[in-house]
Amino acid sequence: MSRKARNNLPGQFFHVMSQGINKEYIFNDDYLKQKYKNILYYKTQENNINIISYCIMDNHVHLLLNVEDNEQMSRFMKQVNTSYAMFYNNSNNRVGYVFRDRYLSKLILNEKQIKVCIAYIHKNPIAAKMVNCMEEYKFSSYNEYFMPTDKRNLICHNAAEIIFGTNKIDEFKKEYINIHTHNYESDDQFDDVEENDIVNLEEILEKYKNLSMNEKIIKLNMEEKISERKLVDIFKISRYKIRKILNK
Repeated sequence: MSRKARNNLPGQFFHVMSQGINKEYIFNDDYLKQKYKNILYYKTQENNINIISYCIMDNHVHLLLNVEDNEQMSRFMKQVNTSYAMFYNNSNNRVGYVFRDRYLSKLILNEKQIKVCIAYIHKNPIAAKMVNCMEEYKFSSYNEYFMPTDKRNLICHNAAEIIFGTNKIDEFKKEYINIHTHNYESDDQFDDVEENDIVNLEEILEKYKNLSMNEKIIKLNMEEKISERKLVDIFKISRYKIRKILNK
């Protein structure tokens, strides 16, 4: 799959966010994330839209889109989310809504906001404690930014060079990594699902104190219904490691 290159990026930029209904984990494995990514690709081709950056999390997705206008963006997002919802419902023998509301969007007004938004999107997996560094996450556009332009598969080929103004990879990385996102206005409802504090956590852990860490993780998840995210906090390891243990 490849995106055709453009010499400039006219139109408007929108940070778009979609989340699963009731904060459900509608992208909770690699197959589902790849399916959504494939839909994004084909719908960008059909609608002549540029994806500048993306990150597909477990229960929501972030996109930075370059579009002609709001109407084009709305049509694109409706097509993407409708296609995925149909696939998801058919695969899980379910009916009803898959996405919470329609989607949220924020108009990006200047070059600085574009850069900050790109960094913010790519840092989502770190904020959710899924990985330790952006390079480790497979379902964001971060690694594409440092590929040769003809190797980028979903984002607009030359977006990085147009926005950051350099073809020298070392200079580009240095500028990118130094972008701070702590003041970026995000919407908390699109953070990964937070679960309620477990009041009797110490008592629960005491029950399994003689087990190995792997055995504890499996017991806590399967028998005590403690989520992957909470397990990350308890054991101080990445979400990918938690999943490897649970999937054995």
